[in-house]
Amino acid sequence: MVEHTLEGKDLNLKVYGPGDIFGLLAIAGGYTHNAGVVAVGPTVLLRFDGEEVRRLIQNYPDVGLRIIDALVDHVHHAHDRIR
Repeated sequence: MVEHTLEGKDLNLKVYGPGDIFGLLAIAGGYTHNAGVVAVGPTVLLRFDGEEVRRLIQNYPDVGLRIIDALVDHVHHAHDRIR
């Protein structure tokens, strides 16, 4: 994940690998993020609409629990990077 600074520089926030998930905050609604992604090799992406995922969670709570686990994992990795 790459964020662009006001000075026009690219700041590498995280490197994702096979099976990693990014963009989970879109589930929260109107959250905007100033970052993008850059593929460094062959890549397959799946896109899910945040509102659709919210409806899916209402019908299948186990999906919601897995998403919570992924968000918690993301927060722990972010804290590790900050340290």
